Amino acid sequence: MIRPGCLTLLFRAVATAALLSPLVVAAGCNNQQEMYALRDRLALTENRMERLQREKAEQRAELRKLREQVATLQDLGDVRLEKLYTVSAIRLGRHTGGVTLGDDRGVHDGVKVYLRPVDGRGDALKAAGSAVVELYDLAAPEAEKLIGRYEWSVEELSETWRSGFMAYHYGLECPWDQPPAHEDITVRVVFKEYLTGRTFTAQAVSKVRLPD
Repeated sequence: MIRPGCLTLLFRAVATAALLSPLVVAAGCNNQQEMYALRDRLALTENRMERLQREKAEQRAELRKLREQVATLQDLGDVRLEKLYTVSAIRLGRHTGGVTLGDDRGVHDGVKVYLRPVDGRGDALKAAGSAVVELYDLAAPEAEKLIGRYEWSVEELSETWRSGFMAYHYGLECPWDQPPAHEDITVRVVFKEYLTGRTFTAQAVSKVRLPD
């Protein structure tokens, strides 16, 4: 026969176990969630480390290639420019001169320049570079001699290149705001080659048709 005191203790133990069971389960769930979170963080860290290692390896390979290129260029020195097709001079085509750009009145409202960079053998060369064209009316008073100045960047000049039968040149259109006072116009062109940084100049005199 169970004595009343023992029965009371038994009831208390059962009640305490009933109260602690949810806490134990909750603690187990929390531990499991923390474990999953830690596992995910570990996986992200490992992926990040692998990506950094790959990027580091790629950067080392790129650095090695650049060092090899620098060494090659140092060995060649200035000799490499002699082996490349570079500009030796610029020529202005014989059709450089007055042109009608805006209407058909039979008079000129600008000048078109046919610019041809050439190599050491005199062959036309589509060389990357920038250009400046200046138009002068040398018979005008000093303050009025310069009648126009036009510039083309490397990208803009590339768009003006024309090639075909007997045509290998940059075609530069130079409209003026006001017609000059005299028919003889001096065309001065400055071309700066992008590859070597060298500057070339050419000049010619052309006649233009002016309004009566």
